[in-house]
Amino acid sequence: IESASGLTIFSTPNNRGDTALHFWVLKKDVLFLEILGKMKVDFNLLDKKGNSCLFLCLRERQYKKCTSLIKFGAKFVANQKQLTQMVIKAIKDGDAHFFQ
Repeated sequence: IESASGLTIFSTPNNRGDTALHFWVLKKDVLFLEILGKMKVDFNLLDKKGNSCLFLCLRERQYKKCTSLIKFGAKFVANQKQLTQMVIKAIKDGDAHFFQ
């Protein structure tokens, strides 16, 4: 990663519209996100569904990653239908973290 010249590889979508960045944000640890953030990676890329990395981490209840992403300027952007479903699920599960 440190040798990647343009970092455009992060934004190249696969056949489902997911970018490498979205996959890595969900699968890697917080330390990896910190490295990417220091490399000035744009965490505000949207996947084909219109969701940001921050939304995906919140949906998966990866709250430490959410904090890290926000530190590097990530914005919360979500497809309205998925956001509505997520809010309803959070209310049903009593997930107070979602609303903080």
